[in-house]
Amino acid sequence: MIQTYLTAIHGAYPEIPAVSTTGYFGPVTRAAVSAFQRRFGLTETGTVSANTWDEIARVYSDVRFGFDKRPYQFPGYVIQ
Repeated sequence: MIQTYLTAIHGAYPEIPAVSTTGYFGPVTRAAVSAFQRRFGLTETGTVSANTWDEIARVYSDVRFGFDKRPYQFPGYVIQ
């Protein structure tokens, strides 16, 4: 999901790289997460914590649907 969300966000924020949806959290996905964190003023770690996930979900929902994120989206673990 994170790769799908980041690629959709790339359409509105081209400074965030698009990533292939592979299910593998490798260097390309990490770079996209870092770029997202940098763009949205989050601590740049390259990992997807609860704060980063919530912000990605919020921006994705804004870009895709035009309203705030659905409340159940954080999966409950840190993706590294």
